[in-house]
Amino acid sequence: MKIGRYLPIVILICVGLAFATADAQENLAQQVSAIFQQSCLNCHGPSGSFKEALLLDRTALIDTQVVIPGDPENSEFYKRLLGPTENGPQMPLNLPPLSPEAVETIAHWIAAGAPDWNVQRDINFITTDTILDTIQTHLKSLDPFDRPSARYFTMTHLYNAGETPETLSDYRIALSKLINSLSWKFEISNPTPIDEAQTIFHIDLRRYEWNTTTEVWPQIEQAYPYSIDFDPETQAGLLEKLTQLQTETGSTVPFVHIDWFLATASLPPLYHDILDLPQTDGALETQLAVNVESNIRNAPGIDVWRAGFNDSGVSRHNRVVERHTSRYGAYWKSYDFAGSAESQNIFTYPLDFTHDGGEIVFNLPNGLQAYLLVDANGNRLDDAPIDIVSNPAASDPTVRNGLSCIGCHTQGMKTFKDSVRAAIEQDENPPYNKEQALRLYPEQSVLDELLQKDTVRFQQALEKIGGPFADDASRQRFFKQHENEPIQRFHELFQAPLSASDAAAAVGLETEAFLTQIREKQSLKNLGLQTLIDVNGTVKRDAWTSNFDDVIAALNTPDSVLPPVVQRPELIPGQSVNIPDDNLRGVVEEALGKAPNAVITVEDMATLRGTLWMGDMGISDLTGLEFAINLHELKAWNNQISDLSPLKNLINLEQLEFGNNQISDLSPLKDLINLNRLDLKSNAISDISPLAGLINLKWVLILSDNPVSNISPLKNLKNLRSLWLWGCPVSDLSPLAGLTELISFHISDQGLDFDLGLTDISPLAGLTNLTNITLHSRVLSNLSALVGLINLERLKFDSNNISDISPVANLVNLEHIITWGNPISDFSPLAKLDKLKTIDICGADITDLSFLAGKQELTELYLVKNGISNISALAELTGLTRLDLSGNDISDVSPLASLTNLTWLKLSNNPITDFSSLETLAQTTNILTGEVAIPDRNLRAAIAEALGKKNAAFVSITLKEMTTLTELRAQDMEIRDITGLEFAINLENLYAPDNHIADLSPLSELINLKILNVYSNPIESLTPITG
Repeated sequence: MKIGRYLPIVILICVGLAFATADAQENLAQQVSAIFQQSCLNCHGPSGSFKEALLLDRTALIDTQVVIPGDPENSEFYKRLLGPTENGPQMPLNLPPLSPEAVETIAHWIAAGAPDWNVQRDINFITTDTILDTIQTHLKSLDPFDRPSARYFTMTHLYNAGETPETLSDYRIALSKLINSLSWKFEISNPTPIDEAQTIFHIDLRRYEWNTTTEVWPQIEQAYPYSIDFDPETQAGLLEKLTQLQTETGSTVPFVHIDWFLATASLPPLYHDILDLPQTDGALETQLAVNVESNIRNAPGIDVWRAGFNDSGVSRHNRVVERHTSRYGAYWKSYDFAGSAESQNIFTYPLDFTHDGGEIVFNLPNGLQAYLLVDANGNRLDDAPIDIVSNPAASDPTVRNGLSCIGCHTQGMKTFKDSVRAAIEQDENPPYNKEQALRLYPEQSVLDELLQKDTVRFQQALEKIGGPFADDASRQRFFKQHENEPIQRFHELFQAPLSASDAAAAVGLETEAFLTQIREKQSLKNLGLQTLIDVNGTVKRDAWTSNFDDVIAALNTPDSVLPPVVQRPELIPGQSVNIPDDNLRGVVEEALGKAPNAVITVEDMATLRGTLWMGDMGISDLTGLEFAINLHELKAWNNQISDLSPLKNLINLEQLEFGNNQISDLSPLKDLINLNRLDLKSNAISDISPLAGLINLKWVLILSDNPVSNISPLKNLKNLRSLWLWGCPVSDLSPLAGLTELISFHISDQGLDFDLGLTDISPLAGLTNLTNITLHSRVLSNLSALVGLINLERLKFDSNNISDISPVANLVNLEHIITWGNPISDFSPLAKLDKLKTIDICGADITDLSFLAGKQELTELYLVKNGISNISALAELTGLTRLDLSGNDISDVSPLASLTNLTWLKLSNNPITDFSSLETLAQTTNILTGEVAIPDRNLRAAIAEALGKKNAAFVSITLKEMTTLTELRAQDMEIRDITGLEFAINLENLYAPDNHIADLSPLSELINLKILNVYSNPIESLTPITG
């Protein structure tokens, strides 16, 4: 980097001019601080992994002579920014070098004497009372009609913590940009400062369409963690003022912190929720009046233009970008690839490539841009797969929707050079439509003109935000100074640990007053705040947020009246652990490799990692497990456990399986925030409110067979993918409406002696990621809410009151449909569902099977008790492997002879007398025609022989005949399943060695059995015969 050789000369000449004033030096120091925050603090900040090697504190830098004030050329810090030295590699390590502008700024800073960026300034501390008064005064100045639409953003806490005026100004700009980037209105509307210090800002929800398309502010309120509940006795005045604001605005939280909003609303889920972005790119295109397929086919060069290249800087492989004309300007769609071979090579497949995902950039009505990340199928993503796209310039290279895109597209669309058109032109006889490809991939000049047009649109919108965005020159200076986009910059800053002044200001106290409280209150020390007492002490952001409500409670409550502190188990080296439950002790001893009754220490318990298996062990007391602090999974089904309190501090737990126990109180689980899987079926649980904060519950939550009726605590579990409410008396599904990650949902009144009263399943309508649904409610009659769930693959609805299944016709991805006991006569809506693999219909009134025509994907068909007589329509379903036609009125089975792939066929309880047409089929198919179901055809043959029957494939074996069986010999007959033998209640001798039998449960009730020979079988358990 040649600039480094000449900088010192320039710097020395300019020192007297550029840094003559304290204000100029402070401004320079702040610029350097901003560069450090963006590029260095993750590794070299107070909590960084390399802070011991180098701490980015001004005093530390000077004391260690890494920075020599006034002498950048001999400062190791500066030299390492230019390239490697004898002391180490170029910095930042494993990241792109700083820009020349940033390096120059740091050089100027060192030459100016390395002035301190932590300048102490006089602050006129703004109290919480003043904040409330200021908002109330402004609210009263509005027309009463406008007050319900008024909301407020505050950064008073940042001002009180000593943030610089320049940074506070940048926060205002970032807020204006983000709010307008979350707006569907045509006009830019900037928040308005309402106080002299310009730390409180008013917005009108209507100016962003936050009051019409979705209930935006309630979603913000729900996510906001820093609302303060004032104490009715000691803070009655503050409580009264807040209540007035809440009443007049119709909100629970009328104001939120700006820094939290920037860090949170720029990312999913809030980014998606506020913009109300749909679940698929197709739905977004419909919303924006973009017909991608039609444009490509009919209007290349008019409504769509495409370019391709392999050096985007984001995509690891090739990238194709495609611009469409949309309702509000441009709709840019990228196609990204996980590889570059075969159809992923855009230079040889310019029209029919196979992509793996993409990014969508589209203009909002006000000219700013919004973003959507999608997978190969167009489904919305929160984060892009890092093997496809990444952000190498960031400390976290994951591309996250909203924030990463905003940080990249700082001044609109990124420019690019198309490489595909040249390849098309050079290919004389390509295996694709060359003319169409050339129409779609235009000259670079056309692309440049489109990019310029879209850039101007975006920058005109930016100019209306004002400040450093007011004109091009100001924008360039701003980005030169800060290196990165302000929303992204403040997101990074928000993640940093809080200092004492930061934390104090966040709770409305001056720093020394807050520290005094910490020194005097054990309750605050118990929350980990004693670290703030130390010089330069900090508290981690996640810990602060998690404990915020408890901090406020501790501040408002004398220690003398607080609930007693629950002591965590003291970990004394060598201490013996008391495990009073003998069965649990046996499990732990086995897991630790200990001899019976050997001493188990706390250190021993801490070595328990991974999974502890203790299912069906007769355990009733978990005491002792409180010391298993590193346990990740606990499998404890089928026990007599009622008290979970020993688990309350095991924060490393990720999975719990406690089905079939005696649990009623879930409060010990409320702080186990790392739980991602929880199975609590068949307990005595009615209150699930302790689960409300377990936001990492992701894979599955099973609450089946519990008296749970209110599921509102589940509304915050935004990551949940699978939910089981089988046998729970739940009639209101509205809390599920926001659980957009749900893939699997099951609810049933089976096992209840009353119906659920579930008539409305409309809350499921927006859960478009659902692939598997079970609905069992006797009063449910309408499936219309399922119309839009096009990703649904399995649908089961049993014993309902449903007669119309027309809503199912739209579920084009459905593979399995199961319906029993519904008054349905018309199944024609299934006719166009070509992906169906399983159809299971029981107890309907079917006379016409034409809806099955052409279903070549169908492998399993169950049509039990439907009054069917004519099965000729089945002859073409040659892909079937399992078919159940029992309980119908069928006499002619000849149409089944062509179904040569069948392995299992059940025809019992039909008036069939002639099976001759199935003789060939019987050689490979297990055909059941009698009253006893014997799935294994080889076992069936052995039983038929023992009973003296011929033609075992078709002959009926009745219950009465099974009772006459006293001896059965079935050695080496390839038998795998002995289902059916449970009816041989008088069986005395069974010889079945050398088979493939694993499950002996059908023998569990055969009390007359005297001789059993099952030698050389892969038997899993002897429990069925030993008790």
